[in-house]
Amino acid sequence: MQKLLVWYLFGEAPPSFSRKINLRDALVFEEEEWRIIAYLAKRAGITEAAWIVRHVKDYLSILNQKQTTEKDAPPVLRIAETVTEYKVPPKPDLPAPYEMPLLRAAAGAPILGDEEMVEVERDYGHGRFLLELRGESMAPRFQDRQRIVMRHKSSLRRPVLKYGELYAFVVDGLVTFKQWAKDKQTGERVLRSLNPEHADLIADETTDWIGWVDPADNA
Repeated sequence: MQKLLVWYLFGEAPPSFSRKINLRDALVFEEEEWRIIAYLAKRAGITEAAWIVRHVKDYLSILNQKQTTEKDAPPVLRIAETVTEYKVPPKPDLPAPYEMPLLRAAAGAPILGDEEMVEVERDYGHGRFLLELRGESMAPRFQDRQRIVMRHKSSLRRPVLKYGELYAFVVDGLVTFKQWAKDKQTGERVLRSLNPEHADLIADETTDWIGWVDPADNA
């Protein structure tokens, strides 16, 4: 074992082996100790072999001076006390990912909403959901497949519609994303598309809404 170590780590006269020796075959470490060595080497920015060379050189010199045989020598794992004493720190407890309901809706003709839970980068607070747009009726400000954070109607202190604001409306049981507006010529209340190529939808007593775009959530 001593000659094998000298050959593998220092490139001196190799023993008579016809095949290439793998580091993990040559050195008798337990799997847990290899895990510690790998961690320390990675933290130092070097390879496992380089880390062992750094810590084993003095030990090999002592073995050579004392002419200790492999049988008499302590286990190889003793060559680096750091390994036997070191404990790999546990993985830090990462905060649970934030989740938010995702609702797919049309930015064109109304489509049936389809909800699921998805991860988001931060906690937006209570009463929010994501709205994924489909279509081009709100372009160029909003694009197809863009996701917008919405405040649910039930979370608002005063859930009233305001002209010029953006909402997720429910039309005939289907969800659509529009601006609440008033037609200047007819005076009718409409669900307006920002894309002038798309016609407004006239609102009536059955028109309902489920969410409002808070600019602060989408900054």
